[in-house]
Amino acid sequence: MKNIKKIYLIAAVLSLVVIFGFTLIQNQDYNMTNTALQDSLNTPRRGGMMGNGMMGGGMMRGRMMGRGMMEQSGANNNKTDKNGNWVAPAAANRLTNPLKNISKASRKGQNIFNSQCFTCHGTDGKGDGPAAISLHPKPANLTSARVQRQSDGAIFWKITNGNSPMPSFESGLSKNQRWELVDYIRQLGK
Repeated sequence: MKNIKKIYLIAAVLSLVVIFGFTLIQNQDYNMTNTALQDSLNTPRRGGMMGNGMMGGGMMRGRMMGRGMMEQSGANNNKTDKNGNWVAPAAANRLTNPLKNISKASRKGQNIFNSQCFTCHGTDGKGDGPAAISLHPKPANLTSARVQRQSDGAIFWKITNGNSPMPSFESGLSKNQRWELVDYIRQLGK
């Protein structure tokens, strides 16, 4: 039993290293001028891990290092409801999923999920991945009614912006890839 826990821990750490390394490599060529989503949501620009430099990017502003290091300046757009659940802004609900109900998008989303999200959310999306044990708050159960009741736009907004300990995938995944993830999350709920 001890060995299984060690294997899960090692797998979780290695997965996180791969994920964050992948994000760093992608960010080297990322064009930070595309702010259409941020402008439409009326939220401050968040940059990725390296997008606007370490201090201007998300890593040191609460995205990757948690809220304790250096709180994001300006308004906090990561609101919670009376039960402590993370809530996307109302404007996110107006975002329209351009890939809704496209099976190819869902398959691509599954591949992205299996490489980027399973470490925390688990292979079935239930929030029980190998890294989940050490995270607070715990990763969401993506199959739950609470998640599935959210609009596609709200889920897309959360993937885009992140909420510590969940990283922002704004610069790590393209807009289409984030919508593909939304489609796959919908499949997890069925």
